[in-house]
Amino acid sequence: MSVFWQGGYAGTSISDLVAATELTRETLYAEHAGKEALFEACIDHYRRAVVAPALQQLAPVARGGSSGAGVMRYFLFQIGKAEGFGLPGPGCLIANSAAEPVSQTPAVQAHVEAHVRQLSHAFADALARDAAPDTPQVIVREVARSLAIATQGFWTWSRSIDSARLLRREARNLVKLATARIEQ
Repeated sequence: MSVFWQGGYAGTSISDLVAATELTRETLYAEHAGKEALFEACIDHYRRAVVAPALQQLAPVARGGSSGAGVMRYFLFQIGKAEGFGLPGPGCLIANSAAEPVSQTPAVQAHVEAHVRQLSHAFADALARDAAPDTPQVIVREVARSLAIATQGFWTWSRSIDSARLLRREARNLVKLATARIEQ
């Protein structure tokens, strides 16, 4: 997964994958039917190993937090993970993939849309918990979808940023924009 995450689909050769996995070329093709199938398996693994723990940050906590607190926890968690890799970080495998020619394949398009949908639902749940009871849910869902899409750009941008402080500041700004729209 890390080879695709760092180099992208187009920038990763079969030789790179053979070296990283320590499999032979023949075994790689026998187990994954080629580079694209291995890439899809990596995206599935990424969603379980990286995305799922990040989305857990959106889970409810004790009431009384600030508006958007769950969404901010998500960003802080992911920024902390990026710091662990070393900044600039690798961004998001799915956002990185969406910007590549491989994103034109139906399988990758489906993964990208499923990821945005999953993130949108998780953001909507977190934002709805913080919203006033009379806030129209359609507004919460629209803001959550826009935030999920903007998040993909945020993680792409993070690949060129070596300051966790700057990432945290811009994440706070993004969350403030989202919550301000809901609070109108």
